[in-house]
Order: sequence, then C-alpha cells, then structure tokens
Amino acid sequence: WVAGTRRDLAGVKMALGDYAAAETLCRRALEVHLRHDGKRDKASDLAVLAQILRDTGRLEEAERTQLCGLDTLRATFGPDHPNVAHGLCSLARIIHATGDYERADGSYQAALEIQERHLPANHPETGVMLTWRGLLFLDRDRPAQAEPLLRRALEIEKTSFPEGHWQVVGAEIALARCLSAQRFAEEARGILAEANFALLWQSDFDRREALGKA
Repeated sequence: WVAGTRRDLAGVKMALGDYAAAETLCRRALEVHLRHDGKRDKASDLAVLAQILRDTGRLEEAERTQLCGLDTLRATFGPDHPNVAHGLCSLARIIHATGDYERADGSYQAALEIQERHLPANHPETGVMLTWRGLLFLDRDRPAQAEPLLRRALEIEKTSFPEGHWQVVGAEIALARCLSAQRFAEEARGILAEANFALLWQSDFDRREALGKA
C-alpha cells in the first residue's frame, strides 16, 4: 500500500505542477510493483508516469511507457475491457500531441468501440472520448466531421452532470470552437455564453463559500 500511496501523492504533486517530485514518486512506486508482480498497480503507475512524461514534452518516452501499460491492462483484463479503452485513450492523447493524427484516431476509435460494447448507453466516459476525438478532427481542420461527435458528447455530458459541471463546460467550449470554425457564429456565441455563465456562477459560488468559512 505504501507504493500505491506514493503514486497517489505523485498525482497530487503533478496537479500542483511539481513534475520532478511526481516523477520520482511514481518511479519508486513502479519499482516496488515490478518486484511484486502487481499487474493492476503496475498499469496504474505506468499510466501516471506516461501522463507526467506527456505533460513535460517527452512524447516518445511517454508513448513507450503507455504502450507498456496498455500491454499490462490487456494481460490483466483481456483485450476488450473498459480499462483497456481508458488506456487506449491515454495512448491516443500522447500520439495526438505528436501530430500523428491518423494513428491517434485509430486509438480513439478502438477505445470508443470497446466503450460502446461494454458501458451503458450515454456513459460520461464515452462523452469524454467523443470530445477528444472531435478535437482531433478540429486539429485536422475537419470541423464538419467533428461536429456530430461534439454534439453527442455535449448531449451525454448534459444528461450525466448538472449545469456548470466542468465536463459540461468543456464539451460546450469544444462544440463552440467547432461551430466557429464553420462560421456558425450565432450558435457558437450562444453556447459560449452558457459556458461562461456557468464558469462565472461557479466562481461566485466559490467566493461566497470562502467568505462563509472565513
């Protein structure tokens, strides 16, 4: 459990922007789990390490690390499991960052197919995956292909979370960006207005909560 705590602490350090400390903690956790053959823990360690490497610009090492984690997930859960889909999404995001959009899309597609088979209809994780794939099409200057993915993603997030939830706001911003790229300015402005209102409301709520605790 000490190694798992190190990995969890690595996630906290990463959120605080201390990537050097996060990497050290994560690598120590991984060393322990490699010695004890803890496959699930090993996959989790590798996923966090790959994210650290991606966020610090070491994309080749990040891809190798995530591929190793994906192999571990497949060996643990089988090739057609939602955890494998999550690993494929993480891999796709790393490849996406390299600019190799064709390969990234293959991983996003494979992940979506697993999710559609095994998760409930309109599961929020499917919404997240659709958003990432839609953003990939935007980066490829294909907003018309991105639009149906992003509309479905927003619909899923709105049925899964309350108004103003960060996943709803993220999906709204992505769709507004897509519509703007196609010169559908009026609809894009309306969606952005909803997202901005939610962000302002949340900011005001947080401020009032802080004052109440002072």
